[in-house]
Amino acid sequence: MFTEHPAEHYDFFKDGHRGLQDGVLLIPGAEQSGFLIYPTFSLQGITTKTPQELADLVRGRDGQIFVSHLEERMDWQIAGISGTEIYNTHADFKEEKNLVATLKNPFKLFQLSAMIQKYPQECIGAIQNYPADYLRRFDQLCQTAPHTGVAANDAHQNVGFGVRWIADNQGRLEDALGEKLLDIDLSLIPDSEQMRQGRKPGDLIYSLYLDRYEYSLRHVGTHLLLTELSEVAVRECLDAGRCFVAFDWLADSQDFQLQLQSAAGMTPMGSRTKLTDNSRLQGHSPLPCRWKVLRNGTLFYESAGAQLDLPIELPGVYRCETWLHVAGAEMVWILTNPIYVDDAR
Repeated sequence: MFTEHPAEHYDFFKDGHRGLQDGVLLIPGAEQSGFLIYPTFSLQGITTKTPQELADLVRGRDGQIFVSHLEERMDWQIAGISGTEIYNTHADFKEEKNLVATLKNPFKLFQLSAMIQKYPQECIGAIQNYPADYLRRFDQLCQTAPHTGVAANDAHQNVGFGVRWIADNQGRLEDALGEKLLDIDLSLIPDSEQMRQGRKPGDLIYSLYLDRYEYSLRHVGTHLLLTELSEVAVRECLDAGRCFVAFDWLADSQDFQLQLQSAAGMTPMGSRTKLTDNSRLQGHSPLPCRWKVLRNGTLFYESAGAQLDLPIELPGVYRCETWLHVAGAEMVWILTNPIYVDDAR
């Protein structure tokens, strides 16, 4: 699901990527006015005065709209929206002040190039922090109305640099978008002669990206429990909240399950049900993990293992987190959407 930046010369809804390509379903969308939006019609030329007006416009015609970059909009209270981000890679990256400073210096980045090339996925994963502020606000919003939590990769493939051969030992350092940073003497770069073999002046002889698409998209994702692979099914699933967020660079989250079992049957993530005497919150993880169950935003229960089976005796908004022990540290792996349990009365 794309979140392009709108432009006057480009209609993201009409001209954006759509349909099945090589088994991958593409759905056009945009990051606009503080939202991730997936409308069912073109918004080109349409202006709205307030965030609520834009949300009403998109939702009024069965589109989906999520608050984006929640760290900048903690006070927003938008009625009727689909949900919010509960993790954003860019927001996480901005907290890494030392890393940001390093990436602004291409020479320091060049010194790190061997490590980045050897461990590209881990270099992105190193920025991962528990999104406490996002989840705190998400829990608050879910107390007022159901919201679907999603992840935003913010994948741009624009963090890096390249070296272009100009002539003789003259070179040019460029940013990831090909813009000139400065002229350099290639003789000062180790192995520059080897880099030029088989190349001609004007060619790019070296490039390094920290955020290649394949690594950004693998870092975190929103997993949808679909009835079929279609745009209609995706929209229905997001409206229902039948999905979870996972940091798949840590481990494959496929086959993760969470539901509430009761006399009324099975209630999946995102759904609402009544409390009964035999209500049980049940989950399955593809790997042994630490389960954390939160009720109304407060830690309610913890256990370890691949299975979760917890009697539910109180109404509330229940969501789960799973954590893995990785390289000597506890890291959050999966963040579920809530199950809403109402009092039986």
